[in-house]
Amino acid sequence: MLESHPAFLPVHVVERPVAPENAPPAPLGPVEIVVDGRHTIRVGPGFDADTLRRVLDLLGEAESS
Repeated sequence: MLESHPAFLPVHVVERPVAPENAPPAPLGPVEIVVDGRHTIRVGPGFDADTLRRVLDLLGEAESS
C-alpha cells in the first residue's frame, strides 16, 4: 500500500570548491557568428579581431552587390 504523505530525504548543502588562483582559465569554445542566415563564421579563442572585422566587411560588401 502506498503512503498518502510525501517522503522526505535528507539534503546536505556543501560549498562549491574554489579553483586555486594559479589554475589555468577554463578553455573557451569557439564562437559561432551567423551572418544574414547564410554565412557562418566560427572563431576560436585568441582570434585576431582585425581579421574578423575585414571578413565581416567583405561579407557585407558581397551582400550589397
